Amino acid sequence: MSKELHNTIQEDWDNRDVIEGIVLGMQQMTGFLTRFDLHARQSLANLDGKLSQLERKLSLLEAKTASATGQQLGQSSVNASEAVLGAESFDNLNG
Repeated sequence: MSKELHNTIQEDWDNRDVIEGIVLGMQQMTGFLTRFDLHARQSLANLDGKLSQLERKLSLLEAKTASATGQQLGQSSVNASEAVLGAESFDNLNG
């Protein structure tokens, strides 16, 4: 085998090794990004659920506060009472 042919074959194998390393690196990066995306989506969904729960509790507390304030002042707080009942019903239905 001529030296030139041997060098060409060796260069081809070296190039294939480099390409294989690049492909492996890309596969690892893709796997990492996929896992990261899944974890981030799960975390955001969890936070969204907690935020929704806090918003419901805040609405309930606001309605109760408005109702109590209206009663202390001797005012008729029909809307506040309805809000309390509605928020409590909603809270009981959703956990």
